[in-house]
Amino acid sequence: MILRTCSRLPNLCVPYLIMASYLYYIMDEAPPLEDYAFDRLCRIAARNWSRIQHPHKRLIKRAWLDAGSLYQLRPKDYPLRVRAAAMAWLDLYQSPIGRQLERIRLALESLVNARNF
Repeated sequence: MILRTCSRLPNLCVPYLIMASYLYYIMDEAPPLEDYAFDRLCRIAARNWSRIQHPHKRLIKRAWLDAGSLYQLRPKDYPLRVRAAAMAWLDLYQSPIGRQLERIRLALESLVNARNF
C-alpha cells in the first residue's frame, strides 16, 4: 500500500523514509516497513528527486538514496514532528488492530498479485 501510494505521490517517500530510519537506527526498533520496501522507497525517491517537494527533503542527501540508507542522520537531525509520528506509526503497527490491519493488507496484496492487477 505504501509503495503503491509513494509511486503515485513521490513526495510521501520523504516522511516514510525518515520515520523508518528513525525507528531502525535511533530507536533500535523494526519499522513497519520491510527492508525491500525501504529499498524500493529509496529508488522511488531517487528517481523523482528533482520533483520531490517536502519540508524534510533537506535532511536527506541524494547519494544516501542510492546507498539505500539514511544511517548518516544523527538523533538531533530528526525533527520532533518526525520522532512523534514515527512512534505513533510504530504504536499503531504493534497494536492488536494494527496487526489485524497488516494481515488484511497482506491478504489483499496476495489477491492483487495473484490476479496480476
